[in-house]
Amino acid sequence: MDFKHLDIPPDLAARIDRQPYPRESNPLGKILIGAVTIAIGVYLGFLAYTKYMVYEATQALQQFNAQLQQQADQARQLQLALAQERTRQMQLEVAFRQRQIERQLAEQEAARRKEAAWNQYYKRPATCTSESQQVNMVECGNHYIQERNKFEASWARRQGMD
Repeated sequence: MDFKHLDIPPDLAARIDRQPYPRESNPLGKILIGAVTIAIGVYLGFLAYTKYMVYEATQALQQFNAQLQQQADQARQLQLALAQERTRQMQLEVAFRQRQIERQLAEQEAARRKEAAWNQYYKRPATCTSESQQVNMVECGNHYIQERNKFEASWARRQGMD
């Protein structure tokens, strides 16, 4: 290149002619393009990282929801089992009370039959009528006790045979 018309000293003109890059290339433009390329790369990396983090968060949320559902199912099963156990306990209690009532009724019926049998068995002697009982009170009491003991022994034997 000819720099004579610009009044540039010849040594500076020689240095300008020896530049390692062509005049058309602009080092600032290359730096700017490199910076923009890096910025785009960082932005794309950030987008990829963000997408990955959203994916991970979604997976964690789905896993958490699955665990919650499983816990809810287990809680429902436990509540059902508890309700069934309460029902079973109530049924057992009702059956126990029913057996108690039946046993009491059977005992009352047995006592009634025994008393009826005693009334049929025991005949008060004529000497122990209400007017004469005052005079023969000890004899009448002894007679009653002896007859009652005989009856009880007889009743126990008959009940043992049943």
